[in-house]
Amino acid sequence: MDVRSIDEAQHRALVAILGRLRAEHRARFVFLADGAGRPVCAAGTSPDSDLDAVASLVASTAAAASRLSELLGEGGASFLLQRGEADVVQLLPGPGFVLAVVYDGGAPRGVERLRARLRQRRAVVEVAAVFAAPSPAGAPSFAEEEVADLVADLDASEA
Repeated sequence: MDVRSIDEAQHRALVAILGRLRAEHRARFVFLADGAGRPVCAAGTSPDSDLDAVASLVASTAAAASRLSELLGEGGASFLLQRGEADVVQLLPGPGFVLAVVYDGGAPRGVERLRARLRQRRAVVEVAAVFAAPSPAGAPSFAEEEVADLVADLDASEA
């Protein structure tokens, strides 16, 4: 995904998805980074740090975890959790992007955490679908098979 190729309609759709996800999770901040580590869009109160640097680290962390998972025979990472002293960051890799959800103090626990993961996976599918929609001339978009694979993963996790 090339950030420069996102048109206005796609940007609005992404901001709506992130805003809804932020409200559903009572998260402080939700943002989307492309696979190269560039910020795409965000919702909520951003961290005090440089968002470009955060997006780069999020993308590289997701890529490293996914590669490690593949080397261990797991087939790639689908969910990463980073707990700090004050914040919790959940990373949800998608095809060519990473969705990050930042919480103040703590992430959902127990049954609510399972529900939260399903809502987050659904948001990853929705984001992928936005990029699968027709893009400006010459701009890359996700193949329908990638979106179908995400939907199949989501359906399997709900079963």
